[in-house]
Amino acid sequence: MALLRPSRRRHRALYGTTLASGSENLGTIVRLTKNVASRGSRISLSRTNSSEILALPPPFLGSFARNSSSSPAPAAYGCWRIVGATGRAHDREDMKTLAVLASLLFLTAQSPAKVLIFKGTIRTKSDTSTAFPKFFNLFQVFDPDTSVTATVATFQKDAKKLQLPSLPSDIRFAQAPLPDGKSATTISLVIENGASNEFFQNAGLHFRGVNKALRFSSAFVGNSVSFPRLITGTLFNDQAFNGDGSFVEQKTLLTYQESRTIAANDANQTVQQVIDSLVAELKLKGFEAPAP
Repeated sequence: MALLRPSRRRHRALYGTTLASGSENLGTIVRLTKNVASRGSRISLSRTNSSEILALPPPFLGSFARNSSSSPAPAAYGCWRIVGATGRAHDREDMKTLAVLASLLFLTAQSPAKVLIFKGTIRTKSDTSTAFPKFFNLFQVFDPDTSVTATVATFQKDAKKLQLPSLPSDIRFAQAPLPDGKSATTISLVIENGASNEFFQNAGLHFRGVNKALRFSSAFVGNSVSFPRLITGTLFNDQAFNGDGSFVEQKTLLTYQESRTIAANDANQTVQQVIDSLVAELKLKGFEAPAP
């Protein structure tokens, strides 16, 4: 039977699963070492010093782990290490079991986020023929793993509260290095239609933000992703129909909605399902679709 006692000498280390004591989160690091005392080895658990803690690789989202250096600080929660084994035969079996568990944990820790929900504002300038509202509130939902985004914009016109949902659309994500070991995510889309000055549409958007570790689910592991918490962006739409031109220029500021995102991912919602939920929520608050 395994006994609990402090370890004295360590031979090698292996990551394992999360341990918890009561309501305390003890982190995601388990250190396995072998006691080689002359009278045989035993299993023991003991607190590790913060200087001994080795962080697991941060979970990543597609290619987003490439430049990420952020991960939860396990020293803030404390950890345990497993030391020794109950004999050579048991040692081999325990090592195999823990190795399998460690591999499963490693795969789980790298699971991508499904949806990331942001809320913000859009300020607009447009020509007199287009006459866009000058101010929108906005929900924007991203799924970087499938390169999809969708929005629900709200505004007021003629004393009416209106909402404009969009269908999920293809978009592009990329990471770029910044000074001091940081990185940024860029989000962009360009649309070109028409081949003459009489009939064309050129539209695009460019979003950017500095990556942070964002929590996106309530899981014990694999619950954060490297993505901006604050996003700024520019949108434009220039077009002509039968020679009559028009333009729209927009500036947007988006802030990450952690609670909404966690709830959506815990429910395994898609981008479209999140948009449907937002539309239903806004309808209860009096926002209707504009008349055709």
